[in-house]
Amino acid sequence: MHAQFLHGLFSACRHQFSWPRRDETGENYQVCVHCGAKYSYDWTKMRRVALLENPEDKAEANRSMTRKCGTRKAWTPRERRLRHQVPVLFRVTGSEEWMEGVTENISRSGLMFRASSPLEVGTGIELAFAMPHEVTGDNDARVICEGSLVRIEVATRDKKHPAFLMACAIAQYRFAAASEKVIVVKQDVS
Repeated sequence: MHAQFLHGLFSACRHQFSWPRRDETGENYQVCVHCGAKYSYDWTKMRRVALLENPEDKAEANRSMTRKCGTRKAWTPRERRLRHQVPVLFRVTGSEEWMEGVTENISRSGLMFRASSPLEVGTGIELAFAMPHEVTGDNDARVICEGSLVRIEVATRDKKHPAFLMACAIAQYRFAAASEKVIVVKQDVS
């Protein structure tokens, strides 16, 4: 019994929390940077309210990094998203023809965009779009990115005008020269 008490005392996480964040639904939360435990956060009272558990947290915990000091998982914060809606051209890597879409948001590691026809998860793609002024400081900074699709969601169930949200992890990018031309295949993006 004494051994169980000591094990619980020394193996329990001494939570250290990140700055409060806001999820997609607008709710505030905090995450322990050591163990990844996620707590709802009351911004008006400035305190944690309750431990949150959902299937997405378990999936995210599997992607967390292992700490050097042991087997505990360290929380890796999600990259901050910048809402950025501009036209985007995309194509499967190695293809000649570009298709049209609209960006939804951009982060340091990826981009989410909307298109009328889906590609398969894991597909290598190239994207061309204007970078936000907040990132580059320039109004006409067009970039060509290479990456792969990591997630696809159905955005509308309308069979006449289907729309899909596709999340792409960016592997590398370069600024496009003004003289670069692209051949576009017309798509109707809702």
